Amino acid sequence: MWRRAPRWVIPIVVFVASCTGSGSPESTSDNTSSTSPTLNVSPPPSFEVESVNRLVTLDQSGNIITIDPDGSNPQHVTDDAQGGLTYFQPVWAPVSGMLAWGQISPRGAGVGLSDGSGGGRREVEMSNLPFYIYWAPDGSLIAALHNAPEVGLEFELVDVDGASSSVVDAGAPYYFSWSPDATSLVTHVGGDRLGIVVPGGETIDLGSTAPGYQAPHWTPAGIFYLDVDGLRIRDLDANSRLLAMVPGPIAFVANPQGTMVAVEALTEDGLGQTAAFQEGPRIPPNVITVIDAATGEIEVATNGPGIGFFWSPDGGSLLTLEPGDAVGEVDISTWVDGETRPLVTMMPPVSFFRDVLQFFDQYAQSLELWAPDSSAVALAGAIDGESGIWVIPVDGSDPRLVSEGTWVAWSNG
Repeated sequence: MWRRAPRWVIPIVVFVASCTGSGSPESTSDNTSSTSPTLNVSPPPSFEVESVNRLVTLDQSGNIITIDPDGSNPQHVTDDAQGGLTYFQPVWAPVSGMLAWGQISPRGAGVGLSDGSGGGRREVEMSNLPFYIYWAPDGSLIAALHNAPEVGLEFELVDVDGASSSVVDAGAPYYFSWSPDATSLVTHVGGDRLGIVVPGGETIDLGSTAPGYQAPHWTPAGIFYLDVDGLRIRDLDANSRLLAMVPGPIAFVANPQGTMVAVEALTEDGLGQTAAFQEGPRIPPNVITVIDAATGEIEVATNGPGIGFFWSPDGGSLLTLEPGDAVGEVDISTWVDGETRPLVTMMPPVSFFRDVLQFFDQYAQSLELWAPDSSAVALAGAIDGESGIWVIPVDGSDPRLVSEGTWVAWSNG
């Protein structure tokens, strides 16, 4: 991993830690194939959407609970976490009131599914705990990663309606992004393999890429990725365009519309890259910058390095997390229309650093921290010594402690 952790983050290695399979060796084998195993895809099931503008949390006992953003109307999705089951990172489906999460018990591991009140609960078995899950935009499939012997990680697709799954690829490290129409995924595997996986179809090699980044990002405007020249965007006609030259390893997250991309280039010496001839603009290192994908205009969003950033659903606001003054603290701000607005200082759980912030460019595509109307964010942690789930308005209003808990994700509608 190239991501530099802040000096106050203590590395903790567990088998569920990351998209690179911490705790298991990274694969050095090439598992590229011309075809993927057939997966019979069914339309997503029709659930009553009773989970509009809801939060899903893990409480202190490890059970999954959904609540309204003001903390009212709690619904227990699970109540058996003390019975030998462990639940991991529940997230909402994009287009229905369904939930999915990773789970492990004495009888095995898999992906759990239910509606927002725990109804219709099902489990799709897997060979190991799926430590990362990412819904397809239409809710018909769930992509999951889990550790696997010899290959490092297996990439598995879950048919939601059929409650079945199929392994379609393998390798490590493994990062990916769904196409906006949910028909395929772009994958970045082993550092140097960039390709497209079509569920039930072929695996397509997209050619050269670079190891100095983690997750590609597929948006309506195209695929954002890194090659030896810098940050590029590739359209549906396979035309690519250089957006920016970068001075070192890079993390980036595009907004949902693909009109802007937030970038952080990391260097140890703080020096930018020099070039006699320059196709694209240079981005400054060790700060979060925002690039207009159409014009190439660059704006600096922070004064120093960030440890995570997440776009709002409307694509106009960027949530930024930067190291605070004290050990374990995070300064939370938003960047909106060229203006950075400090919101609050928080101490998130260690698990948030370990599991999410090391790989935020992947999680920014699957974990919704923003309210559906882009008016607030929800985070777990401690503010002024009070721990729990906080809803933080982005207009500068006071944060609201709405529940106990160690994990939170907002619904998409």
